[in-house]
Amino acid sequence: TALDDAGIGSDHIFGVSSFFDNADVGGDEAVRYDYDQGMFYAGFGVIQDKYDSDDYGKDGGLFDAKVGVRVADFDITAFYGTIELNNAVAPRDENLLALEVRYAGVENLNLEAAYYNTEKDVKAGSKSDSDTFAIAADYSFTNGFSVAGGVSNTDHSAAAAEDYTQWFANVGYGLAPNTTVYAEIGDNDLKDTDMGYGVGI
Repeated sequence: TALDDAGIGSDHIFGVSSFFDNADVGGDEAVRYDYDQGMFYAGFGVIQDKYDSDDYGKDGGLFDAKVGVRVADFDITAFYGTIELNNAVAPRDENLLALEVRYAGVENLNLEAAYYNTEKDVKAGSKSDSDTFAIAADYSFTNGFSVAGGVSNTDHSAAAAEDYTQWFANVGYGLAPNTTVYAEIGDNDLKDTDMGYGVGI
């Protein structure tokens, strides 16, 4: 759905991951529509679960939307999403507001910044919310190599949820159009976690 486009950073494995709690923004009973006329663009998505086969449940579902504008070297996108998960282990409602800004005014360099606010209302528990700020950048060299990195900080209102900062960095090489071999590392300051390493194509 529209939230499938949310997220910043040219990461492959270890990027920002503070959207809806493990909610897959796709499904068997989904509809998505996009409109793009160059300067302005928008879209929305809807998911239902009348077959009662996913975490949404028969009376649950998802609605999300995005609007954006491209002006000068900026690309600014706002997202909204609301989801009801009646079949989840912890049935809950979640809402997301997000703002992403991209700047490509320097040759071969992309700069990105974003803010995400997620509210969660557990039906048999309490309400909580989280705020995430993220920045990322990538640079492409003329010889086919590229480098990228990013960092985000997530602050939870719930005392039981651990606030954390995470980051990633990678290097890639374009073997062919749309084909990149890469190596990436990523880490966060959550308890009982270690730095991750990944290579792939």
